[in-house]
Amino acid sequence: MAPTFPPLHLPIPATNGACPARPESTVAIRVYREHLDQYGNGFHHTCLVYPTVSAVSEAKAMLVAQGRELVQEAATGDLFDFAYFAFPEIGSLVEVLFVDVENMPAPEAVI
Repeated sequence: MAPTFPPLHLPIPATNGACPARPESTVAIRVYREHLDQYGNGFHHTCLVYPTVSAVSEAKAMLVAQGRELVQEAATGDLFDFAYFAFPEIGSLVEVLFVDVENMPAPEAVI
């Protein structure tokens, strides 16, 4: 039986763009394949984009306080911050994300 969680109380940010992803990478292919093998077809994750690093930090703290499992996170100062949290009752993850697109350095390569 999956654990029961209270309703998600989290500020949902307004989004001006899509969540960046690199599905062509080997790691991404493995992660998505593992998810499909475990849960079947459906969403891997939902990405909530926040306007500031502090807003993402607040969202992460709220999810941890609700007992959500932190699956993965990474940050680089003020340029980006993200974290994935498990939502086993829906077989999916929620990603909270901030990306400073104005100050992010150009990619080493464009595919």
